[in-house]
Amino acid sequence: MIKTRPALQHKNSTVLRSPLANAHVTDKFWSDHEEEAVLQFGTAGLLIEKGAMLGAQGGLKIPAEAARQLLLPDLETLGRVVFNNRVILGPLIGIFVSEKDIELLAQGLCKNQNFYKYVNECDRLEALACFFSLNNIFPGQWLVRGWFYKKQLAREGLWTSRLFPLPSVIYDRCFGAHGRSDGTKLREMLSELRQVTIFNAIPKLCKWETYQVLRQTPELASCLPRTAILYTNKQVAAAVNDCEAIYLKPDGLSRGHGVFRLSKVGDGFLLESRKPEQNVKRHLKNLHNIQSFLTSYGEAGGGYIIQEKIPLAKYRGKQFDMRVLCQKDINGKWIVAGTAVRVAARKSIITSPRSGGSVISWPHALKSVFRQKPGQHNGIAGKVTRIALIACQAIEDHFGCCGELGLDMGIDHKGKVWIIEVNAKPLKVSLSRLNDQHLEDEIYANPIRFACHLAVNG
Repeated sequence: MIKTRPALQHKNSTVLRSPLANAHVTDKFWSDHEEEAVLQFGTAGLLIEKGAMLGAQGGLKIPAEAARQLLLPDLETLGRVVFNNRVILGPLIGIFVSEKDIELLAQGLCKNQNFYKYVNECDRLEALACFFSLNNIFPGQWLVRGWFYKKQLAREGLWTSRLFPLPSVIYDRCFGAHGRSDGTKLREMLSELRQVTIFNAIPKLCKWETYQVLRQTPELASCLPRTAILYTNKQVAAAVNDCEAIYLKPDGLSRGHGVFRLSKVGDGFLLESRKPEQNVKRHLKNLHNIQSFLTSYGEAGGGYIIQEKIPLAKYRGKQFDMRVLCQKDINGKWIVAGTAVRVAARKSIITSPRSGGSVISWPHALKSVFRQKPGQHNGIAGKVTRIALIACQAIEDHFGCCGELGLDMGIDHKGKVWIIEVNAKPLKVSLSRLNDQHLEDEIYANPIRFACHLAVNG
């Protein structure tokens, strides 16, 4: 028999007092109109007589045959939420990762320490984290071979695999060379299964489409740098003459790959890029051959966009922007989970820490640059939060369910807030470099909390 305790609250339940409340199962949980209830684990469900599930002192008893059919793991505890005529066990949370990650887990190795953070939050909520890759799915059978961390098997725990029902909620954390293509294949494979929610809804947000979506919201339109698709050299020349400096960015690449800054200098042009440890400058007499610098990145990134350069505010003489991480919480509401200020390396055209930049806290930047505090009335911090949350809702309304979005935002020397880019599957490198353990715990816990919310409330 599997012992179960409630971990989450269904939005229509009046019995569980909070998302993490503890309560006993008694007959008052059941609707009086039905004699049967659905027992659910992931996408698997069974219709069972209620009497067969009521144990001593009102406890919830899982019949052995039902446990076998639902592929329930042999764990001492597993969360449950009861409402109306349905019992959700777990919930079972799918975490989609790369084949390389699964190969390491099969060897008993886990190089990605963030996996343990997901496991720990699942343990706290009495949910179960099931890690799998594209090759672990059994098409047409609603089954996956998933890996989970079973602490009961050894003092230090052990990664082990077994068959699971297809999880009803899947968190996409598949990175690497095939991360985007595998994410696309996953969504195509499960597109007809309404019982399954994958977040975020798309594996990659491209810059041009994101710009087109955000500019439809009046409050956001004025926060966007002028942006256009790059078609011809004549178009580049017109843009740099108008703005004096522009950025050329691959539409579908990230992490600063293939980004160039073009500006007018004297009778010619200066084309700048950034290698991990140094700036690269090229002086061009004209723009006839500029495509030669862009071709390889453009082919990989689906073409280029032109974006005007924002006169970013500076911290100690270096320009900076912010990575604003927005996530859904356990109630399915958007929150700003964390903000990291990214200060560019000396004379660098990008702020990424991977390219020599540094990271400072948002309160410190506010105080040092703008003489403000985060909670100041009508202050910059409040504007950043409001604009970020409006942008997240606009993205979600267009593309579908999102659990987290990483916004690259800037503030110019006049204090105006800008949205530079939006990332659908954000890394948390900048936030991790703040060395704030509480923040670190929260930004890895929130996606699990939201996944549990989806599993219970649909």
